[in-house]
Amino acid sequence: MTEYVEGEKLQNFLRDNKSSKEEHLTAMQQIKNLLDKMGKCRITHGDLKHTNILITDNGPVLTDLDAMKAHKWNWAYKIR
Repeated sequence: MTEYVEGEKLQNFLRDNKSSKEEHLTAMQQIKNLLDKMGKCRITHGDLKHTNILITDNGPVLTDLDAMKAHKWNWAYKIR
């Protein structure tokens, strides 16, 4: 199942002169928070790169989730 999300790829957003430095910093902090939350839940994306992060009006959205995995054990999470 997929959902269409209107947004801009992270790389394009950061290169865009229409967005301010503060907006860039806010987006980067939101991405960090999202990845920290995933880490606390022992979730790995499997293919995390700038092209798989969209910046939307509601914050960052991860795409290409086919390799995403929730790990039952901490050691399995750390390996990935």
